[in-house]
Amino acid sequence: MPGNVPSNQVEPDAGGGRAAVQEMLGAPPGWALRWGISAVFASVVLLLAGAWLIRYPDTVTAQVVLATPQPAIRIVAPRSGKLQRLLVKDGEMVGPGQTLAVLENPAVLEDIQTLQQWLEKDTLRASAPGAQLGTLQAPVAQLQRNLEAYQFFLRRSDWAKRMHSLRNQQEQLSALSEAQAQKLEVLQAERELAQTNFKRNEALAASGNVSQLDKEQAQLAVLRLEREIREVEAERLRNALEAERNNALLITLQQEQQNGAQDLKLACEESKANLKAAMEAWQQNHLLRAAMAGQAAFHQPLTAGQYVEEGQLVMTVLPESGERSAALARGYLPAQNAGRVDTGMQARLFLDAYPEQQYGALRAEVRHIAPIPEQQAYYIELALTEGLQTTYGQELPFSQELSARANIITEDRRLLFRLFDQLRSLWENY
Repeated sequence: MPGNVPSNQVEPDAGGGRAAVQEMLGAPPGWALRWGISAVFASVVLLLAGAWLIRYPDTVTAQVVLATPQPAIRIVAPRSGKLQRLLVKDGEMVGPGQTLAVLENPAVLEDIQTLQQWLEKDTLRASAPGAQLGTLQAPVAQLQRNLEAYQFFLRRSDWAKRMHSLRNQQEQLSALSEAQAQKLEVLQAERELAQTNFKRNEALAASGNVSQLDKEQAQLAVLRLEREIREVEAERLRNALEAERNNALLITLQQEQQNGAQDLKLACEESKANLKAAMEAWQQNHLLRAAMAGQAAFHQPLTAGQYVEEGQLVMTVLPESGERSAALARGYLPAQNAGRVDTGMQARLFLDAYPEQQYGALRAEVRHIAPIPEQQAYYIELALTEGLQTTYGQELPFSQELSARANIITEDRRLLFRLFDQLRSLWENY
């Protein structure tokens, strides 16, 4: 049909198409195609090399403050009231236990100090000093009454007189017993002679040389001496019993005296302990004292008669300058990533008061980490390895409790390992 294309014409068209494709595929690639694969490969190699060469540290951040090994002591008002006396000036050096200020009260500080010195001595043989002691007057009066009773008991003379009388009786009984012993020896000798005389008269009477009356008289002499000996022995026994009674009474008196003195002494000691406790309570409620040696620093102008609230910060005792040269950083490390931090790790401290762009940072080292967390944070201490000299070479002045951000360097790792860690985490954890 006229509309049909002869078959001998289709084949040339099809063959021509195949020839065009073959011509296009067989043409050599251009320079972009030739160097593109090499460029991609070189880029991959460069990226891997850069990931291997580039390294930066992992850090864990903690908020810390600069302090000294002996921290500053904050002096707060134990109760509300007026400052009766201010005993130090701002910036003055103070010693441990020194009184810094006195809150208003009816007692006089010097009288309290005199009482305290008296308590440190042997107070059982002296009277308590009386003065303006305020609320301490009642325990002082109680101690004074007990002291007077104890001292009166020691001065009592009836105990000594009674014991002296008993000792004299003991001595007299001992002398009497010695005299009776000597008398007994004489009577026993006389009895032996009387017995000898009786035996002689008895033999003579048997032979008729003496009368029966002489024999009986000799026998009566022996019996009389026997009776006297028994009486002396009974008297010695009575003296011994009397001596035992006196000795028992003497021991009882001595024991009563010791017990009475001991009871009164214990009452004095108890009153003394109560007074010491009352004095300590008075000092805690009315005195502001330094717990260590250092420098008194006022947080606001202070004058006598100024009213302070309970718990109000009145002043601070700063450690001595020698302590400040050994400054360190204290703070709390968050529980998150805390397991990566260990002692000996290096850190950088960026102080809030000194911008890091201008002053740099302080070099530090982790010295201590608490083994147990407190409110989801671990207590941590860092030592300043180069003091207060920054990474820019500037020496910063020390200030107590200067806040800072501590960046603790846990590990210096390559970028390539970090990429592998991400892939490994995706592969093994998800």
